[in-house]
Formats: sequence, C-alpha cells, structure tokens
Amino acid sequence: MSSPSSSPKRSLQQRLDEKSILDPKTGCRLWTSASTYRYGLINVGGRSIAAHRAAWIAKHGPIAPGLHVCHRCDTPACINPEHLFAGTQKQNMRDKAIKMRRRREATKRGADSTADILRLEIMGREIVAQILAVRPVGQVSPPLPAEPPKQTLADD
Repeated sequence: MSSPSSSPKRSLQQRLDEKSILDPKTGCRLWTSASTYRYGLINVGGRSIAAHRAAWIAKHGPIAPGLHVCHRCDTPACINPEHLFAGTQKQNMRDKAIKMRRRREATKRGADSTADILRLEIMGREIVAQILAVRPVGQVSPPLPAEPPKQTLADD
C-alpha cells in the first residue's frame, strides 16, 4: 500500500476536470460529484467548498473578501470559469432579475427549451445526465437477440 506522499498529487484543476462533463450545446462544464442545493462540493485544504468557487480559484486565484462567484449561464452545477464572474450580492441579484425577465419573455415567444443534457432535482439532489435517445411513451424497444436454450443435466 502506498503512502499519500508517494502518490502524485493532482492539481485542483485536474480534480475539477475529473468530476465534471462538458455540455457541448451550452459550453457548461457540469459538476457530477457531491452536491448540495444544486451546487457542487469539493474538498480543498481540508474543508468542503462550492465547486464553482473552486473553479474560480483554480483559474483566477483567491476570491476577494465580500465577493460571490456568480453564474452567467444561470446553471448552478456549471464550473466553467468562462461562465463565472465575481460580484457582490447586489450584482448577483440584479443579474438574476434580468435573467428571469428574459426567461419569461422567451417563454412567451415559445422558445425551444429542449437540451441534450437532462437535469432533475429529487429530494434536494441534482441529477445531471446526457440524453442518448428519446422515444415516445409506449414504444416497444427492439427485441434483444434470442439466447440459446440452457441445457440441463437429466436425472439418472
């Protein structure tokens, strides 16, 4: 068994990359490991911090006191540093209000809301999955290839 000091230490960025997937449609890098209230969590320096804050730190360095790390993409599971910005609570709330207004306007226009990534929240946990295929409810899946009959030993 190797000691912790003999194994190569992975950088924070490597750890973030290992626990996330890229959504090619949105450019979001979605956190797939531990989470709480839709925001990813990662252990850094012996304590648990939000994964999007860790992504900011890995790219830009420490977060200035009093600032939040906010999402331009409005996707809590996203850790893409290009989708993040540092801002005050007031700036974050203003950004949220603008996005909600745009979302309501897009819904009125009938904007397409389909995506290749499925996000579900169940009992306070976010599940992120890539959609591989979609079929109508009730459609029968193609049959599996037939297995040869199992041979049994006859009783003597």
